[in-house]
Amino acid sequence: MKTNKSVDAWNKFCESLKDTGQILLEEKTPQDETTQADGLRYLVHMIRAGFENTYEFSDVTRPVLVPMVSPTLLYEGAGSAARYLQGYIDGGKSYRVYGKRGTAPLLELSLYNGKIGIHEPCHLVAALTEEDIVLEDDGRLEVTIGPEPKPGNHLLSNTDTCFMMIRQYTHVWDETIEGEFFIECLDEQAMQLPSTVSEVSDGLEQTAQFVSTVAQYWSALSDYWIGLLVNELMPQSKANDKTEVAPPTGHQFACGYFRVEPDEALIFEFTPEQVPFWGFEMASYWYQIIGFGNTQSRPNNKTVEYDDSGTVRVYCAHQHPAGVPLANWLDLRGYTEGTTVFRWSRSKQPVPEFKTTLIKLGSVGINYE
Repeated sequence: MKTNKSVDAWNKFCESLKDTGQILLEEKTPQDETTQADGLRYLVHMIRAGFENTYEFSDVTRPVLVPMVSPTLLYEGAGSAARYLQGYIDGGKSYRVYGKRGTAPLLELSLYNGKIGIHEPCHLVAALTEEDIVLEDDGRLEVTIGPEPKPGNHLLSNTDTCFMMIRQYTHVWDETIEGEFFIECLDEQAMQLPSTVSEVSDGLEQTAQFVSTVAQYWSALSDYWIGLLVNELMPQSKANDKTEVAPPTGHQFACGYFRVEPDEALIFEFTPEQVPFWGFEMASYWYQIIGFGNTQSRPNNKTVEYDDSGTVRVYCAHQHPAGVPLANWLDLRGYTEGTTVFRWSRSKQPVPEFKTTLIKLGSVGINYE
């Protein structure tokens, strides 16, 4: 059979992906139709994410800030309450990030020494938030990045720095203007040349490794929560180190695993402090957010209704429970199991304590009057 270097690279790539697909048969991997179908989609999504991260957007002399997730590219539990931009840099070089601030109440520019699935370890190196950034009078901003301190908005990098993210959080995106951000390398740029077979082959090899690594990493995280607690929440700070996922500045998490049948509702009851942002979202076993972009699937501190004592009750169910304010219903959209992600942002106060109750729909009276 006729072959060449490019065909050999493709065949090797396909063979690697075949091995990765065995994760769908793992003993701990749920075998229900939804989790298995999502697992297939997830692996395909990670092929795209892997090639973009390891090859298409990896030139640190010509960096770009690109959306990390979208309705058709979901991973790492990245929620729809935020807009995520990511890019790759060389910590020894100098860069400029510029653009428009937008109106999202929470903004953060962060540098990391890695991205999950590609580098190990992955920890925060430096960050600037809305509390630190000085804007121009017209709302524009400019932030420099480099290994030498500079006045003004500056992110101090080091030799290990290789990845950056920009996060914008808001409560209702329909009422928010998204910021626009661009990046350029201030050092001499190498000449851009056409791809070679060898370069693309390396990209495919790294992509196959990425797909395998992230699938194992996030499924193992779900397995951890399943073995620890179901239909409850625990602060991530009290959990095993394996739950450390390089969070942004000033963000705390409470996580767990849910199992809710079509005729049930899982109630999260808590009395939160006043903070700039908190929000609930549920994800699949593969940490893909359920109902991404759907307002009904991401209740937060500005959209829910509180009772007279300041207590909140969020009802996670497949249908709207009678008597419950629509804003307090988190639509599970047919998912009977998956992961729970609670974000608690810009507060030194610990995440609130939760009382969780699993009920049969219609089995108890609910009165918010």
